[in-house]
Amino acid sequence: MGVTIVHAQRNDTIRLALQEQLALTYNAQKNFYRSAALRTWQNQFNHSSLHLNYFNNASDIYLPQLGSGADGFSIASESFKKLQQGLTLWGNASYKNKKIRNIVYNETSDYDIVYPYVMSDTVGGDLKSETYYFNGGLLKNFRKISVGFEGAYTGELAYRKRDPRPENTSSKIDVILAVSKRLVKDYRIALDLKGSKYHQRNTLSFASNLGAPNIYHDAGLGTYNDLLDGTNASALFNGNNKGVMLGLISENRKGIMFTSGFDQLVIKKRLNNVVGDIGKLTENKGFADLGYLLKSNKSSYLIKLFGSIKNRKSLEANFNNRGDDIGFVKISESERFSHHEATAGLSITADNIFKVPHLTLSFKTGRVTSSFKYINPNRKLDAVQWNSIFQVGHMLPVKKALLTTSARLVFSKNIEASNHWPDVMTGHTFYNMLNQMYTFYSSNYYGLGALTRIDIPAFSQFGIYGLLDAEYKNYSAVYNGKGYNIHVGLGVTF
Repeated sequence: MGVTIVHAQRNDTIRLALQEQLALTYNAQKNFYRSAALRTWQNQFNHSSLHLNYFNNASDIYLPQLGSGADGFSIASESFKKLQQGLTLWGNASYKNKKIRNIVYNETSDYDIVYPYVMSDTVGGDLKSETYYFNGGLLKNFRKISVGFEGAYTGELAYRKRDPRPENTSSKIDVILAVSKRLVKDYRIALDLKGSKYHQRNTLSFASNLGAPNIYHDAGLGTYNDLLDGTNASALFNGNNKGVMLGLISENRKGIMFTSGFDQLVIKKRLNNVVGDIGKLTENKGFADLGYLLKSNKSSYLIKLFGSIKNRKSLEANFNNRGDDIGFVKISESERFSHHEATAGLSITADNIFKVPHLTLSFKTGRVTSSFKYINPNRKLDAVQWNSIFQVGHMLPVKKALLTTSARLVFSKNIEASNHWPDVMTGHTFYNMLNQMYTFYSSNYYGLGALTRIDIPAFSQFGIYGLLDAEYKNYSAVYNGKGYNIHVGLGVTF
């Protein structure tokens, strides 16, 4: 009898942990607790899980440098444990194997990190990618003071087995040190110091004897230095990121919550036959979220304001070609490319409403302003987008199982868009790329999505689950198009 009671209690704890993690309200507020010195209060229940996922997505409207879609699988595990003596541990590990389809004008990995300094050609093709990720952290409570540490490693290998043949290896190491202090009542303030190191080796080769396309080193919006194009097919990226984050939360998960931060990313690019860096980019990014969580009877309501601003600028090298064995020598540098992006919005999430247990409604809306510029030749792309998503979710206990369902409606409306590249005519090397970029940033779309997940207790201390998430998008822009996203998952919870 005693063993049966223990097993029943364990199954109840697993279900409560699942209800917490799958609730829309939890996912809307967990970022307020992402500080390494606040993670103890992010979750009420210990949990561990192992996942196997298959994904497939595609779109007719896309950035050519990122491809039209991807398919593949991933294996991931994660764990969160509150131990005795005020110690909290967490960690996760994952492996992802995917094929990215129809990448053009980009033979470099981690586009979001290194753009605009990618190696480029007009042929492209599908790209295979394998990514390894490891993360772990710990937090120790000392009465009113808590100290946290978190570290992560990301490694990626990307390649193609036909011409052009990129072989890219990249790695990123992240470290976070954090401290939090309890203030009046149940409020706690936290400070995080973050640092990371980034490296990528980007090489491109050709096996065919019939010749090879030109290789370009993009400097922004399809511009390039004529001295560097041709056969220079090996590049090295090195960079670092430094940041600080401030957080204010309530230990009992109600009332005011606030988080803000600032990060600075610096990336330098080198080529084998060039003395010095050919480009250096600096990105400054800040964000702030302000929320208020109200609990009334069994219902809870979260209102959140969010905003971010990002400024990326690059220093491009100018060379003196001496024509001798030492190659190109950098004699100066000038600021030419810039990217500015600002986001501001509001989200509202309500849980256990209309006297229906575990019924959640969520609404999020925001404005995104993007501006890309290059000087000499003068090129520009501006866009303003308004994005909204409405979501309804419900969790229903079915005997010993837990059925989670949700549906969502997504809208994206272009408010303003313009481009200016008078030197780019039909037949220009990057004519199609620039027009695809403009179509992507100026498009309107709506999307319909649905998720179903079933969790079933399989053994006394284990559960299994199956998940299906699908979304359809319809675009209307200069060119109309469609898109889809499918995610199938199987896993074990314990």
